[in-house]
Amino acid sequence: MLGTSARHLLLLGGVGTILVGASSSGQDSSPFVVPLDLSGRNVLVEVRINGQGPYPFVLNGEFRDVELDSALAEELDLGESEGPFTVTLGVGDLELVGVPAAMSEDSYNRREGDQPRGRVGLRPFSDHLLTLDYPNEQLILDQGTLPSADEDEILNYTEQLLPGREEKVLTPVVNMELAGDAIEVQLDLGTMAELELPYILADVLPLASSPGKIGNVQREDKRADLYGASLDENLRIGSHVLERPRIFFSNLFEKPTAGAELFTYFAVTMDQTNRTVRFRRSLDELKLFEESRMVEDLSRNPVDLREAFNADSDKTRMILILSPT
Repeated sequence: MLGTSARHLLLLGGVGTILVGASSSGQDSSPFVVPLDLSGRNVLVEVRINGQGPYPFVLNGEFRDVELDSALAEELDLGESEGPFTVTLGVGDLELVGVPAAMSEDSYNRREGDQPRGRVGLRPFSDHLLTLDYPNEQLILDQGTLPSADEDEILNYTEQLLPGREEKVLTPVVNMELAGDAIEVQLDLGTMAELELPYILADVLPLASSPGKIGNVQREDKRADLYGASLDENLRIGSHVLERPRIFFSNLFEKPTAGAELFTYFAVTMDQTNRTVRFRRSLDELKLFEESRMVEDLSRNPVDLREAFNADSDKTRMILILSPT
């Protein structure tokens, strides 16, 4: 049990949330590091609810609190709660007391053998620097704030309502540059998607080929075709340049959206106090990607190698080792 001198008790805003975490000899506490599961459609993190668990939860990239599926709420004797209630949310060694929560019948895109029991948004971590380190598959929660926006690694973001939703939910939006033009892009850091655009933009963007149908997409009770193509130019995020990114188009996509898979080689840090976000690229993965592009040029077979790299970087390393260059 932690003594009083070894605890941080901090009231967060007006919601009455209390943060409880270990400190070290009076110094600022070390970052809390928790594994992420990036193997499915959504980013998953293990959490504890009222000391029970851990349970796999969807880490939602919107400014929302905690939602539990009805079965878990019943297991925790919360099933009779009417309207919002509060829980103690545990993430690694961090505990947040008094976090607003609610029940939901949402399926959370469940996968066989790995069933998320709810979702947690960005809002419970508003007093922390929240980093999604995608290359190392880690969630990092730290004290402090980011430096001011420099339009290099650190960008300002705004909070905007998600379009086409009955529920009023805010999401972070940043400015990027797509094929030389400025564009507002909402960040969906908890969904394993890439760059999603309204289908109408497929007619005006320089694409490497015509968009091909690759499946369907469903939003609430609406369903539409999903198309994919590679941009024939670049996407710029601050000073970072993503060459010829893959883009998904659908009539159900109302605003440009960047998902977690677009940031495979990045650690993305949210500072909710100052409304800034940092995109820091992994140098090792960037070097590997550049080397794979060099092999593509030599092999004159860019599609296969690009897909191999995106699917399995270890295979690309083997290709580089076996390459005569």
